[in-house]
Amino acid sequence: MEMSPNQVRTATFASARKGFDPTEVATFLDRTAEALEAAQNHATAMEARARAAVAKLQELSSNESNRPAPEPDPRANEQAEIESISRALLLAQRAADEAIAEARAEAAQLLEQAREEARTVEAVERDQMRGEVDALVARREFLTSDVEQLENFLLDQRERLRSAASSLIDVAEKVPGGLGYVRPPLLSASDDHAETDPLSERLVLDEAAFDSDSDSDSDSDSASVVNHAGDSDPADDDRDHDASSGQDTGQDTGHEHDGGDAAEALPTIIVSDDHDPVANDDPTPQSSQLRFAPGGDERPDLGRRPGR
Repeated sequence: MEMSPNQVRTATFASARKGFDPTEVATFLDRTAEALEAAQNHATAMEARARAAVAKLQELSSNESNRPAPEPDPRANEQAEIESISRALLLAQRAADEAIAEARAEAAQLLEQAREEARTVEAVERDQMRGEVDALVARREFLTSDVEQLENFLLDQRERLRSAASSLIDVAEKVPGGLGYVRPPLLSASDDHAETDPLSERLVLDEAAFDSDSDSDSDSDSASVVNHAGDSDPADDDRDHDASSGQDTGQDTGHEHDGGDAAEALPTIIVSDDHDPVANDDPTPQSSQLRFAPGGDERPDLGRRPGR
């Protein structure tokens, strides 16, 4: 609701008890009307000035559009180009620095990853090598134990063979006519139809027996018995020849001096070597024994090795 200063001056109010002083109210209304009138006048003047300013601005704009454009300043263009180039160089330097920083970070990460993988592979290889070394050490201890068992077994067998050889020598010395003639075994590869001269064979045996008696002693007899329990060698041949010669001599002497009873009372000697621990890779001895069986055949039964 618009109000003019005149309406403010002529405004009336109803009277009431204990109300405002009418004089003071009228004075206040007069001053309010004056102030309102002054404000209206000032607003009207400001509006007029604004309209004049707008008209002048429009006139200047029209004149400015009709005026030719001023020539650009070369120095300003150069300065703008320099600033543009500087900004581009700054951006390029920042991009390069960021790229270098990213490359260095990635290189450091790859290097650390490679070092970690190398440490892992080294640890795995170290564990594998340690396991192989432990296995080799255990294998060496196992083989060393086997060698010790075999050495002990061989020493035991040698001692037993020496004892057996000594017993055989004692028995042979007690027999007046010797051990007698031992017929060689019939081999599948031998000539069944081969004929030999008994006289020439006996002469050869007698000569071999003479050479064996003159050149051997108790140690050589023991070695020949040991070799006979294992593989055959020339000492076995001399021993067989000696036994054959003794058998022939024992037979002749038996007819003349009644030595047949002593030959029949000779115990049978059986050498059993059915199991070869070395050939079968078993360090435990099984049946490599030298046994004396009383009675039986007067010829010693020499066990044959398997495969012979």
